[in-house]
Amino acid sequence: MAAIIPPPTALNQRLVMDPTTPTSLAWKSAAVGRVGTQAITTTETLMNPGLLIPANALVAGATFRLKAMGFWTNTTAAVTSTVRVRCGPTIGAGVGTIAGSIAIAGGTTARTNIPFIIEAMMQVISIGAGGTMLATVFPQVGNVVQPVLSAPVTAAAAINTTVANTLGLTFVTAAATTSVTVVTCTIQQEV
Repeated sequence: MAAIIPPPTALNQRLVMDPTTPTSLAWKSAAVGRVGTQAITTTETLMNPGLLIPANALVAGATFRLKAMGFWTNTTAAVTSTVRVRCGPTIGAGVGTIAGSIAIAGGTTARTNIPFIIEAMMQVISIGAGGTMLATVFPQVGNVVQPVLSAPVTAAAAINTTVANTLGLTFVTAAATTSVTVVTCTIQQEV
């Protein structure tokens, strides 16, 4: 007897970002991310165009995985880089609610093209015009860099789920002598 596959619901659908149209959204059963390369220095920059989520599509318990991979280069200047999960009607440099954030202090040793992976999980806690969300950010930086991490954001942030929202990761470094190259950044709905 063949298994019966339930129709998609708000809890088992995946959000898919079309890489050719950064703001498009399709509801499908598999998640796909956008691959691109960009250098990031002292201006807070989106790692990808973000994922557009329609109004009223977020439900309590909805969980998203955000993942970025790339390379980090710094001179001997002490450097701190900050990764943020932003969500809101508009996101970008200093725009959009910060659902989660972590600062990575890389020290003063010069490093070139050190690989990194940034993974974040964002969960919707409550919905509505006064909804809340919380994200946790997990950085992994090469085997030669021992970053010092700041205390992560631990309080829920405000989100209005009755309007369309964009979810994305931003990165900024504290020194122009540091550059971060993001090669891949994906966002997918887990639950």
